[in-house]
Amino acid sequence: MRLRPLLCCTAAVVVPLGLAGSALASPAAVPGFGHQARPSVHASSAHSASPTPYQQFAGYYTPQMASSEQVTTTFVVPRLKCGKATQEVGIGEETFSATGASAVLVAARCAKGKAHYVPVLFIDTTGKTGSAAPVRAGDKIVLKETASSTATSLVFVDKTHPKANAKLSGAGDSGFSPQIGDIKAHHKSGAPFAIPNFGHVAFSKSMLDHVPFGTASPLFSYDMTNAKGTVQITTGPFASDNESFKTVFKHH
Repeated sequence: MRLRPLLCCTAAVVVPLGLAGSALASPAAVPGFGHQARPSVHASSAHSASPTPYQQFAGYYTPQMASSEQVTTTFVVPRLKCGKATQEVGIGEETFSATGASAVLVAARCAKGKAHYVPVLFIDTTGKTGSAAPVRAGDKIVLKETASSTATSLVFVDKTHPKANAKLSGAGDSGFSPQIGDIKAHHKSGAPFAIPNFGHVAFSKSMLDHVPFGTASPLFSYDMTNAKGTVQITTGPFASDNESFKTVFKHH
């Protein structure tokens, strides 16, 4: 039986420090990125030039509730500026469905002064973290999710280091609503991680069902904030191709 996403994150994306470079492992729980509720939407903010503040996500979301979908996006893994604090953020694509959630992303983490970049793929309670080779800053990443009533397929492609590629397949669903951008990670306690300084992420070739993601309707944009309302990540407008946009780090 597939589980509905919870109202807040109850499981953390805790990436073991030695995981990058190890074989794919199946975690006992779905990574915390997948336990947020669908972003709230207001008709007046659709296609607005001003992103809506939201604690869990920065980027673009469309609540299309489609019966099937294919979502793709491309970005270059940013170089983190790490201090002593443990910080983490997910970069990629997540889709909410009628009874669950799925995602394919890079977990970008600072721990003990070092940066770690780990593929994360999950479909409801089934997930994979890590890869056969490490993902590095500067790698070109292509993400793809294909979903229908009969099956869901996630593909993580590292164009720079193909040995880091990963795939995951699972059950189908309906009511698909995708988002592309930066996703907040959480500790096992449910408390959010601070955001690492990633500079910016330039998303490109962002497509929904073979057409530019920026043409989806309705379409909503979000800036990530902390519980105090401080903006942590801003979301820029789509470029003229309606496929490319940037998210920019502002605050831990």
